Amino acid sequence: MPNEAHSALAQMSEEELTKMILRLGHYAIGECNRLRWRTGDSVELPGGETADSIVSLALEKTLSGERHWDPQLRPNLQAYLMDVIDSLLNHLASGKENTLFTVAQDVTEIERGGGSTQQKAEWLARVDSSPDVRLIKQEEQELHELALKLLWKESESDPILIRILEAILDGNDKADRIAAATGLNIREVYNAMKRLDRKAARVSSQIELTTSSAR
Repeated sequence: MPNEAHSALAQMSEEELTKMILRLGHYAIGECNRLRWRTGDSVELPGGETADSIVSLALEKTLSGERHWDPQLRPNLQAYLMDVIDSLLNHLASGKENTLFTVAQDVTEIERGGGSTQQKAEWLARVDSSPDVRLIKQEEQELHELALKLLWKESESDPILIRILEAILDGNDKADRIAAATGLNIREVYNAMKRLDRKAARVSSQIELTTSSAR
């Protein structure tokens, strides 16, 4: 069976491939920040992984065929790779290395009354005693990532909207800059932005319903 991902990547220019990998890296960093890690460190992940290594692993598994991309079902390869990144990070976050801990018992310290093994275990296992402000920021980050993911899926059938979303993720926040980055003319950008606004409104309603039902 031919590997569709190989073919899709081979058709990309070096610049297109570099931009996609950078976007995937940005997405992976956001997901790392959203998830909870035993050490409280979202940069150095369990197993020695990082956001960059997770992106590499997602590409590797897709190119090897271990994760099969079907362009008929998911036309956009980048959106599919985002799902693979989600899967890999969620697996890592729920794995034993992130949920279990090892306590090295210091017999001498215990004999001196310097603290029990149980106390040390509780300290090592503590995920994060964040203040309210940090919790609010985390919730905002989660909503932002969810909105981006839903908006991307909503736009998959519209290649122009995907190009505009990619340009926005690259830091182009003005219509003229988006036009320059995508090769579209200003009128095309404005028309596409109207479609994007309608999709964003639907996504916003979906998120509002989800958060309301969770309360």
